[in-house]
Amino acid sequence: MNRREKWILALAGPLVLFLLTIQGIGLWILGPFHKILVDHATEAMLAETAVVLIWNFWWFSRVERPNLQIIGCAAGLTVFSWCHRILVPLAGTALYAGILLLAGRNIRKGIFGKASPLPTAERLGLDLILGCALWIVIVCLVSLTGRGGLWLWRILAALLGAACVMAELRARRGKLRAGERSGKRERPRVRDILPTPPQFSSACGPVGGPSWAGLLPENRKQALLAAFALTMVMVQIGRLNISLDYDSLHYGLRSAYVLDNGKGIFEDLGMVNLVYTYPKGLEVLALPLSGTPTYGFVLALSLWATVGVMLLAGHIAGRRAGKTRRFWAMAMLGAVPGVMNMAATAKSDNVTLLFQLLFFDFVCCALGAAGERQEKGQPWFLMGLCAYLMTLVLKPTAIVFSTIMAAVCLFCLVWCRRLRVILKGRGKWNRLLFLPLLPAAAVAGLWYRTWKMTGVPVTSIFAGVFERLGFTVRLPYTFTGVIGNPASLSAGEKLTRLVRRIWGMAVLPLGEDMDHVIIAWGTGLITLLAFLWVCWLIGFVRTGGMKERRGFASGEHAASSASLQPFCEALLLPALGLACIYSVYTLSQVDGNYFVLFYTLLITGVSGIRCRHGRKTDLERNLSGLLAPLAVAGLFITCCTSWAGARGFTPVSLNHPGWYDHRSEVRERQAEAGISEIVSALTPRSRVVAFGEHPQVLDLPCSVQSYYDITGSGGNVYLVKKLDYFKWYLDISGTEYIFVETGYGDRQSRAGEMIRYMIEDNSLTDLVYENGNLLGRVQLGGPDSDGNPYDRQRIGREFAENFYQYMGK
Repeated sequence: MNRREKWILALAGPLVLFLLTIQGIGLWILGPFHKILVDHATEAMLAETAVVLIWNFWWFSRVERPNLQIIGCAAGLTVFSWCHRILVPLAGTALYAGILLLAGRNIRKGIFGKASPLPTAERLGLDLILGCALWIVIVCLVSLTGRGGLWLWRILAALLGAACVMAELRARRGKLRAGERSGKRERPRVRDILPTPPQFSSACGPVGGPSWAGLLPENRKQALLAAFALTMVMVQIGRLNISLDYDSLHYGLRSAYVLDNGKGIFEDLGMVNLVYTYPKGLEVLALPLSGTPTYGFVLALSLWATVGVMLLAGHIAGRRAGKTRRFWAMAMLGAVPGVMNMAATAKSDNVTLLFQLLFFDFVCCALGAAGERQEKGQPWFLMGLCAYLMTLVLKPTAIVFSTIMAAVCLFCLVWCRRLRVILKGRGKWNRLLFLPLLPAAAVAGLWYRTWKMTGVPVTSIFAGVFERLGFTVRLPYTFTGVIGNPASLSAGEKLTRLVRRIWGMAVLPLGEDMDHVIIAWGTGLITLLAFLWVCWLIGFVRTGGMKERRGFASGEHAASSASLQPFCEALLLPALGLACIYSVYTLSQVDGNYFVLFYTLLITGVSGIRCRHGRKTDLERNLSGLLAPLAVAGLFITCCTSWAGARGFTPVSLNHPGWYDHRSEVRERQAEAGISEIVSALTPRSRVVAFGEHPQVLDLPCSVQSYYDITGSGGNVYLVKKLDYFKWYLDISGTEYIFVETGYGDRQSRAGEMIRYMIEDNSLTDLVYENGNLLGRVQLGGPDSDGNPYDRQRIGREFAENFYQYMGK
């Protein structure tokens, strides 16, 4: 080791000891994890996880034949999934993802022609982008006609799959006939249908031809890393059915009632809360999987997306630094709860992350395409544009993080002279211009939905930006106050809050603002990796790594992804880090899932710098010993936390239909609450405002929003300032019923007052009482609070004037 490496090791060792000590005391001995760890469900979960890890490691390390390795691990995964009642949803969602891949494959072949010499991972990524975009466009076009319903989407998905399979079979038949005419009977090759991963050597670079064995480990170290990564995926599989978090129950799992209630996704269902105006890309993709007796199909989409993220991160790392680093990146990603805990949720974080990582992968290919004749002529920029556009329909914050990443990468492409805007062959170029058309149409369709409802294409913190561009937010929506206002704090208070939050995220996530960080935390592993990457960056800059990039790119030296990708990462990671710090400084509530892109790119970046000159360094050997305990701590933290706060795995069962019946659970809760008669009076098309505990009260099988939706975070509390305003909102939203949970009026005095007044003035009629719960039909038209006849237009104007005055507009 040189002097610099000795200094890095001398600082990294105490840092790891400090992190393990303070987290062990603060989280495990005196903190919240102690009670969780001694819980019987957690103990059983950890024991089962240990068995799974040993099983996977045995098959990867002791069995030499690749086919037997796959069969053994697949058998363990199948038995594990069956016991935890998630096998059928996993298989069904994988089949649906296959339909999207086949649809994208046919579109890609139509644009690129019969020969599209893209690497396997990038080809599959582009197929997924185009297939998802095509489905979103189909849903938008059908919804424009006013037709919808879950069965319609299932039929269309089945027809799309059948059409894609027929197209593939027809292409194969044509290939065979062409071979017969030429005198050669050409058999279909398996590698033409299935992906063929590259084979890696144990050194720092990819070698050899395609082989399925390239996906499997070759030595005990790789076997341990692969087994660890697979085990962390199975941890999420085991808890998938019981991981029903707040956000998923709020909107992610209710697409049948809050997105498409039978007339397509453009129907305004009258819901005022911010979450119903988000870009609904994931929910649209999941429409054929929604509305079943189990939530498992929808939840499995995020799980498969997480598997894709791990494989793609490993692919990026392996292409740059070899096969061992590939498995290392996958294992390190599996040890980060901030990424893995988002696999067991209906939120769009990991699906968005997959498309963001595809964008970065395309940029890396563009940066490394100087010497490869096959890849040099590929439209990497247009492919990256497709991936970027897809992130915009999945998550509002993607506009910030995806755009920052796109801007930095675009600068790198221009600076390194890798931005190709002219391709040889006019006909080919004309076809390739259609490549971003479908993703752009998907963005236009879902942003049109938001604009049609709210008056702005994107809501949340971006509504103010569009208002400055001339758009007007339609009442009753309001998007002010979504983020905190640090201007109300003094300079000392700002600095104190920022330092406290960074300390919590980097070292010990306890105390104020950390409730949503600890359940999706980067752990001490990310802290150590960030330290190592900063040390590398300092050395990279000091040794002239940021200089002469244009010289490499212009052909003065043989440039490759190994020479230009670090340059891009040296700009991209600091930019994303500053964006993360700014969000921590600005937002009133910090969520750990905001930083999954930074975590993932940090891991892929560090995986590439640990190998130098094609050999291991003494520093790397010592750092492996420091990373191991942090990875094990990440496993325990992942098992003790989840976005839903659930403990343990789904209870083991052998006698079941292959899925977990969530619908029966909901009906049992409703029977215990004594509202079975009320539920039977509602139809899926009924629009209800429910006064009860949120989000449990949203279990009603209809288009229901809660009182908290209206008055809480993301709503418009001014709607209940006067009873007339609330009646006006019920009128314009088409609300038919009001449901009141027993005792809720006593707990929420304002809600109780409004319900009593509406009963007194006959605004609520046909009252149904059941075990203290109330269902009343909304019947407007009586006198207002001043004794005047109810006038919708007049009250609307009064509400607008007073609301804008209240907001200072």
